[in-house]
Amino acid sequence: MEPASIHRYQFGTQPVSGLSSVSSDSFHLTHADDMLGLHVTAEAIDGHVAVYVRCSTASAVSVALVGSDEDKMIRKNVRLGYRIDGCNQGVEDFGTTSSVLALLGERVGIVAFVVG
Repeated sequence: MEPASIHRYQFGTQPVSGLSSVSSDSFHLTHADDMLGLHVTAEAIDGHVAVYVRCSTASAVSVALVGSDEDKMIRKNVRLGYRIDGCNQGVEDFGTTSSVLALLGERVGIVAFVVG
């Protein structure tokens, strides 16, 4: 089965993770879409939410952190500027942990798809 494409975007079989409980003390989320060779990890480091992306098939990935309120999200394109162990990788700061929790609440998920 081929990934679905709309213009330059590619969506695999798992573009959306489930919502998980997070807090300022324990903010750690993971998401994988094996069809696209895509793995995303979001975790709090020094008061900020860092999102790490590994992808074997792309040079950029769109990642959104979403809450239970479907109108609220934080989305960024993550450029995968370095290659390690056969995967393109990149990292992006999504803001302070407190601002992410204030906007999205304590149940957060990941939406990810290939941009380029």
